[in-house]
Amino acid sequence: MSVKSILMLSGCVTVLAWSGPTLAQTTTVQSGAQQVDGEGGIGEIVVTAQRRQESANSIPLSIAAISGDALNQRNVNSTADLAKLVPGFSAQETGYDAPVYTLRGVGFFDYSLTAGTTVSVYTDEVSLPFSVMTKAAALDLARVEVLKGPQGTLYGQNATGGAINYIANKPTDHFEAGLRGSYSRFNTADLQGFISGPLADNLNGRLSVRTTQGGDWQKSYTRNDSLGETHVVQGRVLLDWKPTESLKFTLNVNGWLDKSDTLAAQVIKVSPLTPPTDPNAINVLQGYPLAPENNRAADWTPGKPFKRDDSFYQFALRADYEIAPSVTLTSITAYEQYRARSQVDFDGTRFQVDDVIKRGQIRTFSQEMRAQADLGNAKIIVGGNYERDTASDLLVYVLPEESNAAAILPGTLISQTSNLVRNRISTYAGFGNIDYSFGEHVTVHGGVRYTQSNRNFYGCLFDGGDGNLAAAFTFLDGLFNGAGRPPLSSTQCLTFSATLQPSAIVSTLKENNVSWRAGIDYKTDNGSLFYLSASKGYKSGSFPTLAASSYTQFFPVTQESVLAYEAGVKLPLFERKLQLNAAAFYYDYRNKQVQGRSPDPIFGPLSALVNIPKSRVEGAEAQVIAAPFAGLRLSGSATYLKTKIIRFTGYDQDGLLQNFAGTEVPISPRWNAAGDAQYDWAVGGDLTAFLGAGVTYTSSSFAQLGENPLYRIKSAALLDLRAGIRGPNDKWQIQVWGNNVTNTYNYSNVFRAFDTILRFPGKPVTYGITASVKFD
Repeated sequence: MSVKSILMLSGCVTVLAWSGPTLAQTTTVQSGAQQVDGEGGIGEIVVTAQRRQESANSIPLSIAAISGDALNQRNVNSTADLAKLVPGFSAQETGYDAPVYTLRGVGFFDYSLTAGTTVSVYTDEVSLPFSVMTKAAALDLARVEVLKGPQGTLYGQNATGGAINYIANKPTDHFEAGLRGSYSRFNTADLQGFISGPLADNLNGRLSVRTTQGGDWQKSYTRNDSLGETHVVQGRVLLDWKPTESLKFTLNVNGWLDKSDTLAAQVIKVSPLTPPTDPNAINVLQGYPLAPENNRAADWTPGKPFKRDDSFYQFALRADYEIAPSVTLTSITAYEQYRARSQVDFDGTRFQVDDVIKRGQIRTFSQEMRAQADLGNAKIIVGGNYERDTASDLLVYVLPEESNAAAILPGTLISQTSNLVRNRISTYAGFGNIDYSFGEHVTVHGGVRYTQSNRNFYGCLFDGGDGNLAAAFTFLDGLFNGAGRPPLSSTQCLTFSATLQPSAIVSTLKENNVSWRAGIDYKTDNGSLFYLSASKGYKSGSFPTLAASSYTQFFPVTQESVLAYEAGVKLPLFERKLQLNAAAFYYDYRNKQVQGRSPDPIFGPLSALVNIPKSRVEGAEAQVIAAPFAGLRLSGSATYLKTKIIRFTGYDQDGLLQNFAGTEVPISPRWNAAGDAQYDWAVGGDLTAFLGAGVTYTSSSFAQLGENPLYRIKSAALLDLRAGIRGPNDKWQIQVWGNNVTNTYNYSNVFRAFDTILRFPGKPVTYGITASVKFD
């Protein structure tokens, strides 16, 4: 990294800290809220990132932690919303219900249900192994902690980018209850509540529920039509039972139901992937108006049910047994099930060029066992886990007006195709971690994890139901294998195998790896921390979900790895009125998994998963938290990234063979910054008023390989405002707020469909009022 870049980062952080709105990313003891003492100092910060309570200043990791109260104030309702609180983190929309999470430029764009994420997500240390399961995880939280860099020696899943751990509010031994309701633009009502307390001797419980119901927020720019309703219900039951002083059980039963409309895309260019080969084919998109740069503007096929009917539930049982004052055994058993039923317009037009019907299901069972010991100078964790996932993913493409719909067999219109994939995944792992202190100042850290992953795959292209695709493949089968063969049926697998036989493709991917971390830190007498670390993490390979005419399209991507080096410092300054955290890092990225293109002999260039042999990420980040006097809280953070593909030749989004060496890694903005400021003051009696602002800035990046300007995600700065009043001891609160108050046009992704290039827009300006009350 150049000296100029480091100076720019330092200047940005200084501006965020002292002259503009800033963002808190810290958490404190118990409640997880940023506390300020009577003189305006910053209170003690405690997190559980290393599976034990400890000061954030003593953890040699780059960590962002946000309290539940801060999440509520900033209207963070999903994992994707964390992008406006955690610099370096982003979430991309895929259109297929599977969000893509990227942290410090490490991400994996794939819309398959079973596409593993580079950023692992947990609720109370229970893994949510697939990103489709994480959409509604932010319910009744104490805090959320985001760990940056490769993970695996402390948490249940391997990860190359980082880990997110949601920590739910726990059952209490006394009665508590609360209600929180919001009403906002687009006729959206959000009501949530909880009740907590003792149920019997040594048994406490907590019930949390939430429902969000809202109207259309997207508008067609070619006709009078709208889309975008929200219908989500969430719930969680937590039971804590402590039959003896040394034994405790926690049961977590939770789930959600989402019947919202699917997101409509914005067409920014009409560009057939392959020219029409049938002289009778008419491209209905010639002259189609492009979407304006407006968050609400979009288009879709009229009269179709572009909705989802997705559901998720989880049962998790945790047992902690203290076999000695310093040794604890922990067992975590979990079962999860996810179901997807949705229809998506994937072309951004009023024509049926690429409408998709999706059906899918995932079942996951996991078991983790570990022992944790505090032996004075040594803190040790050893354990193992097992996970079994079974999933099916069915996509039906409705495309009678696609430009190449008659390309295979002249005179035969292929109006539908479908593809089915099934995955069975078994993962075994053993891990260990040790932190050893040499006196009061120096601590060394080490961890290792062995993982074995076995993935069994079944994939097949089917006729969509009208028999025309089967007829076209019967024609091709005759060309490949000679005349006289029986015709193929609409229920028969059509994908051609290596021997040019139409059949289902069955494959196996077996992988193993050893991830690790090592580090050393030095603590001063005044609480400062200096640390160095190196770590290596892996993400397992996967098979794609796509309409494959050839077995080659079902080739998997193999596991990727990141070797990370990091140096950091955490400094409490000016009698704890200022906290400065900073880190510099370098990632050696091998076999990065990306979605590219493959030249299909039947349909032309189609989506495919590929590995980039070698790339790198280098950067730095800094965070400033300031409480100069009572009532005023300031914080700011910034991340600088510089990514580069070292070696890779492949196909771009237009199906052209390219050498991508020297180009940026997709979804890796050079700058990402966030800030927050809030001032509280007494207004008479026991009432407190507050006024706050939060801002996030993301510089431009490229959504796809190759730095093609057409696929650039432009920079955006989003401003949120809030003001309100609260009663004594925070028993009640009323707040008015606005998100994206400048109505800045923003979007999270740019991609190619069959005939169009599309964007997925962000939300426009949204404003509302929120009221909450607590009882005890």
